[in-house]
Amino acid sequence: MLSVFLPLGLLLTLYHAVLRAWFQLDDFAWLSLRNTLANGRSLWWALFSPQSFGTIRPFSERLYFMVLSSAFGLSPTPFRIVALLTAALCVLLIGYLGQTLGTGPWTGCLAALLWVSNPSLVIPLVWASAYNQALYSLFVLAGLAALVNYLRLQRPVFLVLVWAALILALGANESGIVLAGIGILYIAVFERRSWRLGVCLAAASAVFVTIHLLVAPLPHVGLYAFQASVRPALSTFGQYWLLALGLAQYARIHGITSALPNVMAIALATGLLAGLAVCVRRRSWVPLFWASVYVAALVPYIGFPQHVMEYYLFLPSAALALLVATILDWFCGSFRTTVLAFCAVALYATVPISAAWFIRDWNIDRSLKTRAKVTEVLDAASQLRAQHPASDLYLRGLDDEQFWVAFCYGALARRGLQGIYLAPGAEKDIVLPPPEWCRMKFRPGAQPVTGTHPVVVYDLKTGQTSALPAP
Repeated sequence: MLSVFLPLGLLLTLYHAVLRAWFQLDDFAWLSLRNTLANGRSLWWALFSPQSFGTIRPFSERLYFMVLSSAFGLSPTPFRIVALLTAALCVLLIGYLGQTLGTGPWTGCLAALLWVSNPSLVIPLVWASAYNQALYSLFVLAGLAALVNYLRLQRPVFLVLVWAALILALGANESGIVLAGIGILYIAVFERRSWRLGVCLAAASAVFVTIHLLVAPLPHVGLYAFQASVRPALSTFGQYWLLALGLAQYARIHGITSALPNVMAIALATGLLAGLAVCVRRRSWVPLFWASVYVAALVPYIGFPQHVMEYYLFLPSAALALLVATILDWFCGSFRTTVLAFCAVALYATVPISAAWFIRDWNIDRSLKTRAKVTEVLDAASQLRAQHPASDLYLRGLDDEQFWVAFCYGALARRGLQGIYLAPGAEKDIVLPPPEWCRMKFRPGAQPVTGTHPVVVYDLKTGQTSALPAP
């Protein structure tokens, strides 16, 4: 029981502060998705149309935002609670997989503790738009646990759970295809006589990849440009190794030159490879399996060298934690090696935890600043409407987040503030969405027209109000 509560306790200790975080960046686009239904789009389109560079994620983005925003509006707390519960379930699954496939009684606990301390958890917990990484990781871990139980117990219910987890993982993130690859790896290492199941998983993978590429082809230009060449892939893999160890974040936070993190990363990689070689020599295949899972979980991302992000390591860092924990199992036979292993883990955890703490607080602060900016728009619009009850009001000086909340999500309309528009020329500083995403008409580029009262223009950047005479 203690082996369960220790990592869960660390999870709450490190990340309970995310409950204070508000929305930011892409969140406001997904919060506005419900407006497309009111503006003529179908539910099928809202859930399954390719969005955000060709992604189709009905469970982790579309339903997640539509359901929670319908029930709770702009309250971020339910989003954070769901993310924390998802991470807690991942902790339990990592502990279970470590205990089931490990050689010592504390393997699962150690793996879960190492994973919780990794800074790759922060962004999916503090930023709702990155929740897809947490949800698909949960389904992949659950599917692997179901596969292990099916192959050991041969109970059909576990096979059903494997396929259900695969479908749910693909609906959460297209990278959920790695569950099929991980399943094939497990069968190849431990259960070769079940090769037929591996063939079925491979066939399902091929079908999904083919359909997805036909519906939403990979981009070849821009930030998300796909590059299928060896040198960028190796460079990207190396960058992810630095991020997985928390070294890149720690160096960036403390202004350390890249030389020291690179040396430490090479030293840790050498130590892990040496430990892995010893385990393989002793015919212990579990560490080799987790090393393969780490690589497999990174495969969907190494082809995008211009978009290297630590939140993509939410699942790979779990495999890395299980790899480290299982290797340490083999080197804890005596008191001396146990103490050395404990010191190594404590030293390892120091860097990622401090990085996670900083990244958590930085993102919370940024989201709270976004809330303050949005509140400024709503308060200014309320005051202007009270001062000019019969005039059309035009706003300028908004940034993307202020515009999306005020007009697309419709926070102004939800406050009962009508007759408020975007000032002519203000759209040049904003990424305007298709009209069906917005609850309010924002009239981009239109000239102020209407009634017998002056038109009032308010500039949020300068705080100045000007009135144009009535036509």
